[in-house]
Amino acid sequence: MRFIRPKNLNKNHLILDIRPQDEYIKEHLVLPHIHEDFDLLPDIDELIEKYNFDNTKTINILCSSGGGKAEAMAAILQENGINNIAIILGGMDGVKYDNLPTTVH
Repeated sequence: MRFIRPKNLNKNHLILDIRPQDEYIKEHLVLPHIHEDFDLLPDIDELIEKYNFDNTKTINILCSSGGGKAEAMAAILQENGINNIAIILGGMDGVKYDNLPTTVH
């Protein structure tokens, strides 16, 4: 597992936003991404199959602050054989700090 600065993300990155639904609705990245509320995750095998997660493309995990939930999601993926993972530094706070475009509702 590694870390990535939000400013280094682009449209070719696979971004997994795991923030709660209410936070996601209020504001989310304009960049293409997948949203799955960490607290409501389906079976991990279903998640991996649904999005065709494998080790050919890095899964960049976005949470609110780049901490606990992102690390927990990374651990779950690693336990299931997905090792090409990066945590987005600072989470959504880091996205705002690096001035990445977001959609605000």
